[in-house]
Amino acid sequence: VKIIEALSGLKSYACFVNDTWTLSEWDPRTNSISIFPENQSYGPNKLVVKLVDGCGNEGRFDGIY
Repeated sequence: VKIIEALSGLKSYACFVNDTWTLSEWDPRTNSISIFPENQSYGPNKLVVKLVDGCGNEGRFDGIY
């Protein structure tokens, strides 16, 4: 997942696959979050990424993959 936060930086993030917290890693060099899901089904999977920037603004991405 590509993230763009140019001003205050990324303070925190959390990724969920099918409503279960999922291990993920922020790479500031590429402005991306790598997600490492476990025990996912082969059908459509629900992805939610919650973000908070340095000023406390919150963002959310919802998608299906």
